[in-house]
Amino acid sequence: MGGELNSDNEKRKGAMDMCLTCRLLAGELVPPGGVIIRTDKVVLHHCLDVLVPGYLVASPVRHVSTVAGLSDGELAEMAHLLRAAAGLAEAIAGVEKVYVASIGEETAHVHFHLFPRYGWMREKAPPEVYAGGRLDGLRLMAHMRESCRAGKTEMTAREIVEVVDWIRMKLTPGKHAKDQTGAGVED
Repeated sequence: MGGELNSDNEKRKGAMDMCLTCRLLAGELVPPGGVIIRTDKVVLHHCLDVLVPGYLVASPVRHVSTVAGLSDGELAEMAHLLRAAAGLAEAIAGVEKVYVASIGEETAHVHFHLFPRYGWMREKAPPEVYAGGRLDGLRLMAHMRESCRAGKTEMTAREIVEVVDWIRMKLTPGKHAKDQTGAGVED
């Protein structure tokens, strides 16, 4: 039985080594504009590879794979962060609506997408993002994630960094400079 436990622990460690969120938290990956906010329970950053200003990702710091696996404290802090971040994303010029979704197909670390829907997205949307004559938000999000996927150099685009800096300033008043990891530090 002891060998089975070690095997399970090795599998879990291997999954965390491959986890994008865990790699980001370890400083191996740096999101555009850096981490927006990190507490002992949650982290918020811009999407790593999709060039849509204000496309945010919120995750628990602890590696957990399901919403049901969140502690009460993580869930409460995540709810507050999602509400605040979604409200700020809604205030970005041109954003009509913010989709909040937890899908978890690319990484097993539970996370929430805060995806801003801009008017230009509806205008450029192909017919397949509509179902029964109505816009399907998840289809639009999937389409835009694919069509706006960018390389690392593009993700430092001024517009992305400006949005990240503005959100960080709103969420962490008095913290405007960034340290090496991109987290806000006192002025």
